[in-house]
Amino acid sequence: MKKNKKYDYLKWLFSTMNILISMYYLKYNKYIFLLLYSLSICVMLITVKGKYLISLGKNAKKEIKSLVWPKPKEIIKTTIVVLLVTIIISFIIWTMDTLISGFLIIMLHKN
Repeated sequence: MKKNKKYDYLKWLFSTMNILISMYYLKYNKYIFLLLYSLSICVMLITVKGKYLISLGKNAKKEIKSLVWPKPKEIIKTTIVVLLVTIIISFIIWTMDTLISGFLIIMLHKN
């Protein structure tokens, strides 16, 4: 296990150095940049964390396929409910604001 971890550190170091070098060469040749950058990503993906990342991506893809999306009728109903609640809450807040403002104007003009 330690040997594998040691190799992973070397792979990450190699990949990081490749990315830094490729950024330097981007000024001169974009193909060298793409080659070094692609090589770095490939090396990163064969590490333990890279394999975990690939596994995470596959599981996310499976999860998205198993989602149940709402039907258009449900979307319309939900949208209408949200709009109505928004209008009602807005009216309540406007009414409270008007009453409080009126009360403050009356109180301030008395003094």
